[in-house]
Amino acid sequence: VQRLADAYIDKCVADGLSPSTVTNYKSIIRNTPDLFLRTFTKNVTTDMYQDMINAYAKNHSPKSVKNLNGFYKCVFADLSHIYNFKVSLPKITKKFEYEPTTEDVRRILEYIKGSDYEIVINLCAIGLRRGEALAITKKDLDKHGVLTINKDMVYEGKKLIIKNTPKTDASNRRIKIPDNIAKTLGVDKNTISS
Repeated sequence: VQRLADAYIDKCVADGLSPSTVTNYKSIIRNTPDLFLRTFTKNVTTDMYQDMINAYAKNHSPKSVKNLNGFYKCVFADLSHIYNFKVSLPKITKKFEYEPTTEDVRRILEYIKGSDYEIVINLCAIGLRRGEALAITKKDLDKHGVLTINKDMVYEGKKLIIKNTPKTDASNRRIKIPDNIAKTLGVDKNTISS
């Protein structure tokens, strides 16, 4: 199983899959029980696969377990005797999400004013993903206050890198940003990210 999983990751890297996704895949393999990884694929049974999922679920969230199952479904895509396994995954429960009050937001914005966080938080507040906001440079803002989003900051292993494409093709976009955020960007040195 280990060799097949590693070969799948190598293929993903060759196909240009996002470095952060590759890092997540490697983490899944590191956290997969050794007994399962050392098993020859011809010997993998439904019960063994379910046991591996159950062991993983003890220390991981239901969403992480779903991601593990999705990863191994891709790894085993050509092996119908494994790919067609019917397994039980833990239920993903919706957690209570705290919605900040207007006063909470006002206090946060006041607290970050003038800090390194101000620009990034303001960009996220208008719809940019964290990695997109961190990858923005002064050059991405035109004189009309239109921001071009065309790159992303991601982890490649333990190192932060800037990818020349955002998370998805649809993420390439231009948006008019409020004057107060444009002004903050214009006052900044050369880039938001260092």
